[in-house]
Amino acid sequence: MTGDFLKPVLLLVPHYMGSLLYFEKLLLGLSEKYEVVFFPLFARHTYFEEMVGYCRQKNYKIYLVEEPKLPLFVKKIRFIRELIWVGYFKLVVGKLFEKLAVEKIISVNDNSIYVRWLITEGNKRGIDTMVLQWALFYEGQRLRPPRLVKNWRRIFYKFGKPVYLFFRKIFRGLILGFDFEGGKFVIGAGPSKRMGVINSAAKDCFVQAGVPEKKISIVGHPDFYLAEEVMKNLGSSSLEKITVADKYGIDLSKKNVVFYSSPMYVKDITVLTPAEQLDYTKRLFTIIRKYLTEKNYDLILKIHPLEKADLYRPVEELGVKIMKKQTNNNELIFFADLYIADSTFTNFIPIAMGKEAIFVNFFNLPSVESAKGCFGIKKFIEAWDEFEKLLELFRDGNLPRQYEFDEKILINNSLRKILDWIG
Repeated sequence: MTGDFLKPVLLLVPHYMGSLLYFEKLLLGLSEKYEVVFFPLFARHTYFEEMVGYCRQKNYKIYLVEEPKLPLFVKKIRFIRELIWVGYFKLVVGKLFEKLAVEKIISVNDNSIYVRWLITEGNKRGIDTMVLQWALFYEGQRLRPPRLVKNWRRIFYKFGKPVYLFFRKIFRGLILGFDFEGGKFVIGAGPSKRMGVINSAAKDCFVQAGVPEKKISIVGHPDFYLAEEVMKNLGSSSLEKITVADKYGIDLSKKNVVFYSSPMYVKDITVLTPAEQLDYTKRLFTIIRKYLTEKNYDLILKIHPLEKADLYRPVEELGVKIMKKQTNNNELIFFADLYIADSTFTNFIPIAMGKEAIFVNFFNLPSVESAKGCFGIKKFIEAWDEFEKLLELFRDGNLPRQYEFDEKILINNSLRKILDWIG
């Protein structure tokens, strides 16, 4: 890609499909002033190809840099592989700024070594660098159940990791310079010049975690605004409502129960195996169907951006419709008569729309329970029998509201606020 653009370049740095889909909500407004270029990082190799494929499918501009070709035995040695990647990325960033006249850089974090280097180099060139909060951040979010680790691994980790980190710091310093801040920060506490957060509660948490208060602006989240717009547009136009329903295969003659999956088998939260995740999902939908008949209700599963739909194909035998990760959450939840999820950020949408909802925490995770205050949720349901009682109440039209609506949580006109803040 060359820099022959008529408008100034704004670089968006997603780290996986979830944050890419967040940025996508800003594209229409940003494109009025900027040439918007996505810069997916090859170091996020697990998600890199998916991001690139999606951008190509949508004809978005990409600054594409593939990971360096390495012999297989080198790729398997993490220490060597990452040092080579760091050195390679240093060259990549230098070439990027030679080719593109970048005016602004927006990322969802400034704490990975790659994004920190990109932003640090951008700052040297007078580029406006910023971080936007796109996901939850709250006290207790990192609480995890104890993991079963073999003793030899525990000992190796305790004594081996400090040695590994010491040598990594030395070699990174040789590559990037010893004055480069290479430590791990909370999001927003890195080298970015500005940070936009979703509400005052989030701001308080980030300040407490070490982000300078003067750096933070409260801008909201696009979904706060888009949820209202979808309610207004689909609620006032029968033709548009039918068109969008057809797009997702939604039967308007039935009520819809939508369950948003959260993977419990990934690195950050390893509570289940993939097979156990499937069994859990089957159990949940089997119980739902016990109370909400196929004649009157359709069941819908929306997978998380980290997941693949193939894991859940067996639940289709229960009559469950699986929605792909790129599905517009605001549109899908508009059609939900009952919304079910744990502590996902998406909870803001049914709350903004005033939907009936049940919030669950069947694995008694402290990180989920700690999220109540983010949304104004009254209770996460932990027992299956209590879940069944709520389903029965919903069926009979007597489900109590499971959340308190708080205007401080949902920022009005947030999309405009974000775009104005970006400048």
